[in-house]
Amino acid sequence: MSITRLQGKVAAVLNEQQLVINVGARDGVTEGMQFAVLGAEPIIVRDPDSGEELDKLDPEKTRVEAIEVRDRVTVCETYRSFVVGLQLHRTFMERLSATDDDKGALPEANPNEGYVRIGDRVVQVVESNEAAFATN
Repeated sequence: MSITRLQGKVAAVLNEQQLVINVGARDGVTEGMQFAVLGAEPIIVRDPDSGEELDKLDPEKTRVEAIEVRDRVTVCETYRSFVVGLQLHRTFMERLSATDDDKGALPEANPNEGYVRIGDRVVQVVESNEAAFATN
């Protein structure tokens, strides 16, 4: 039996740590569920000489965890932690999109890189031990 991972999109960016995705309880989301945030489209890698498509890359921008699940949407928050010196810090979503007022403050970027943006895809993260349990 294979696992079907939930998929959705970023519907709103609330602040530096939280965003809203367009899937909720009626889609099967539960509190604590984790999602990888990807670009709006995979990056197509082409041969510079022939133009032939060589591969597609889907780099992960960040990971978030469901903290408030509603019927049709879910509020998610960054959850990764890292150690700086001897202190534990929570990862912040440093990749937020600029508002219209801030457009001049950030360099123009490939929409598939860097900042989390409305429309970016989200895919449920299923850890290997969860996958093994679900396939038995």
